[in-house]
Amino acid sequence: MTNITRDSVGNVIFASMTAIFQSSEDPEKFFDARDLYEEAGMDSLDAVENIIALEEAYNIQIPDELVNEVEPKNLDDYLRIVQETIRGPRP
Repeated sequence: MTNITRDSVGNVIFASMTAIFQSSEDPEKFFDARDLYEEAGMDSLDAVENIIALEEAYNIQIPDELVNEVEPKNLDDYLRIVQETIRGPRP
């Protein structure tokens, strides 16, 4: 299994959202964004595409319930989703 880090998740999400950031002067702002909807112009379709990109990158199936529970807005949220998916359901 690939080492799951904030940077590795960030790279997957950043690649998934490349079209948004092509004109960005400072893509590093993306990694520090607290809310990708407000700060990076992410929309609900981007959020779905990000989940699909993470599933493909890490060969996992992310439960819809987890996505709905976390409501990912930043890289830390996406990292949590990947980590919890890999760990499996809570007891």
